[in-house]
Amino acid sequence: MRQRRFLKPRLAGALSALLLIGGSLAQWSPVGAQTVPSPSLQAAVTGPTASDSGFTVVQPGMRSYYQQHGGVRTLGKPLSQDFQLVGRRVQIFEQQVLEQREDGSVQALDLLSDALPLTHAAGETFPTADPDMLSGTPPLEAASYHAQALAAIDDGLLDWAAPDDFNGIPVSFGSTFRNTVGCNDLPTGQPCDDRRLLSGALDVWGLPVSAPTVDPGNSDLVYLRFQRGIMQYSQSTGQTQAVPLGSWFKRVLIGTDLPDDLLSDVLGSRYFAQYAPTLPLGVARASDLPATSLAVAFNASTTTSFLSNGLATDATATPVAPALAPAFPSFGATSTPSALSGSLPGTQPGTSPTDPFALTPSALPTPSGTPSATLAFSTTPGLGASLTTTPAASTGVSSTTALPNAPQGPDPCTGDEQILFSPKKPYVGTDVLVAVTSATHHDVRAVRLTGPVKSGQVTERAGLEGWVWEWTIS
Repeated sequence: MRQRRFLKPRLAGALSALLLIGGSLAQWSPVGAQTVPSPSLQAAVTGPTASDSGFTVVQPGMRSYYQQHGGVRTLGKPLSQDFQLVGRRVQIFEQQVLEQREDGSVQALDLLSDALPLTHAAGETFPTADPDMLSGTPPLEAASYHAQALAAIDDGLLDWAAPDDFNGIPVSFGSTFRNTVGCNDLPTGQPCDDRRLLSGALDVWGLPVSAPTVDPGNSDLVYLRFQRGIMQYSQSTGQTQAVPLGSWFKRVLIGTDLPDDLLSDVLGSRYFAQYAPTLPLGVARASDLPATSLAVAFNASTTTSFLSNGLATDATATPVAPALAPAFPSFGATSTPSALSGSLPGTQPGTSPTDPFALTPSALPTPSGTPSATLAFSTTPGLGASLTTTPAASTGVSSTTALPNAPQGPDPCTGDEQILFSPKKPYVGTDVLVAVTSATHHDVRAVRLTGPVKSGQVTERAGLEGWVWEWTIS
């Protein structure tokens, strides 16, 4: 029996702590009406708009789904290769994650209920699902989901739950939903009608599960939460866009470049910081993600390794390390860390993790014109070391650790690290290179630089006697 009763919702310069690792989030792509023919399958999958991220859509089922649901226009560019995640083949796109089920069918992964329960990101606050609306909404896994959802739309659900006008603001939520898929996205020869197009939109969005909501911290933004995504309208730009769930999910998996508000929401997630390319399956905590392999998930073919020259062609891709390159500069770090007793998160007892210890860099004179700072490495459970700087009255050096089971007493890695500023006496308008070295490798995903300066993205490369991390301060 069809469920057709849906309840209406209830009314409802200084730089500090800058995370430097990882690529910048791609621009949010507007989702709007299809006014021009969609690109061909070949162009949508391998053309510049899809492949300039360094990834392509290879699996036939995902290619068909991608093309027939708007391609780059609707789902964004691919941000990964296809890979296995909890027993299913998946691929990450800017706006969504697609999964191939056991029967071979492809659908959008239900990110919002499990993998990415998004409520905060980069200062934005998204609405949560309304309990009353959820109670009257068919679950995504229901066998008759499309029939029930289309019946609800026939009863006028979109008219009041996804209006085009909200309190005089032209949010265009309903029209954006209806125009998600166009006739030109469908296979050649397949009849095009409203039911088929609405069914495609349901595949991408699901049904609304919140009322339109103004961001409490930014009145320019209005959101509408769906079962599979979140729409965002900006009054300043006049655009209705999809919040890039796939981009955020990739950051969560890799564990880098997460804003503090999102980081606090996902610290306990089984998906957080799972990408560990040095492990056989590329998974940091395999017990949390069984039947998963991330080994080649983020190996983009167009990416130039930052180990060879400190640059990557694509900020959203994860570089692949080639053979070790000569170091510049060489700092002469030669000491070797002692073995770790006990075990750390993500390691087997008796084995040494990548970054078992807090580090104490050697103090160097502060460059002329640069505020004095205290520098310290600190470790994050399951990740590795992080370099932080905070304003201080002297150039003293301290060592901190966030690991509850880190060794106590003298730091066994003392002497490994050195810090170099170049030039040592910068003038106004001069870029300053800050380089930190260590004979012990530390996970670049957790390396942070904070302080009263504007810093560039961290790059990692192999040195003659260890590893080098570099920042450019403008």
